[in-house]
Amino acid sequence: LRLIKLALMHNDDPDRLLAGMNDGFGSAQQFLLTEVLAQQPSQIRLALLKSSILDRFCAPLCDAVFSSDEKNLLPYVSGEEFLDSVNRGGLFSIPLDVSGHWFRFHHQFRDLLRGRLDSECSSQEIADLHRRASSWFEYRGLIDDALTFALMLKDKSIAVRLVLENSGDLLLTEQNTRLESWLRKLPDTVIEAEPMLIVLSGYMHHIRYRLPEWKTALRRADARIDAMDPPAEDRARLKSSVDAIRSSYCFFDSDLVGAINSAQSAIKHVPSEFLRLKIHAIAVLGLSLQCSGRQEEAFSILDKLSAKPEYQGPEARAMLA
Repeated sequence: LRLIKLALMHNDDPDRLLAGMNDGFGSAQQFLLTEVLAQQPSQIRLALLKSSILDRFCAPLCDAVFSSDEKNLLPYVSGEEFLDSVNRGGLFSIPLDVSGHWFRFHHQFRDLLRGRLDSECSSQEIADLHRRASSWFEYRGLIDDALTFALMLKDKSIAVRLVLENSGDLLLTEQNTRLESWLRKLPDTVIEAEPMLIVLSGYMHHIRYRLPEWKTALRRADARIDAMDPPAEDRARLKSSVDAIRSSYCFFDSDLVGAINSAQSAIKHVPSEFLRLKIHAIAVLGLSLQCSGRQEEAFSILDKLSAKPEYQGPEARAMLA
């Protein structure tokens, strides 16, 4: 009904409009959308289509999504101009906060716009919109939103980078459920291609005590590193990350020698951005030494390691306490 009202606002032939709605509900919606869009200035019409990729939007986000390096485009419309036009025109915008900063479209109107965007724009043009949205959210630290748009791209390299660059902080602050949800969104083929993603998946299996999957992740990570044959420094970094979760697997498997060796490797070479894995290895090392009858050595090593500057942050100190 609201679409009909909008379509009739500037229509000089209401009989033609109503006659065009006789082909069923879905066709009527498309017909009315065409009529409503035809009443908008060209740049607003294009902005409506572009904004349909967004589940919620604000003026700065619209500025980022609407921008383009292409030549010979329609006059640029700013985010503020777009919001003003949408709200004044009653185009199904719904405020999401009392300050009037964030809005969303009614989901049916948004879905209609998305369908029109798919039919009028190329896959590359739509991918550019997703890429801009992902970049805007990432810059503002809204990584979940950034990841959502990055995963819409055929090339998953941005999504992989987002997970790898931010997973260390999630591990350190024990946001394991959040990290696990990120990993589940990645295709299996993407995870299998990146050893560190396999390590993170293995760590998730570890905290859930899924022993068979945990063991499989260790084997897959080793195989992928060997297949990649990276430079020595990168190989040591990757192998030590695998050793971090291997150490606790060995401990649970009553292989104390394997646990100690793996933990020592992890402590030495795991990169600083994955501090949680190093702390994990330190804990396993202490437990394994103690279970081996080397209690004094365990306390000595733990005291020495915990005194290092890299372990002085509040999260690290709490975990090592």
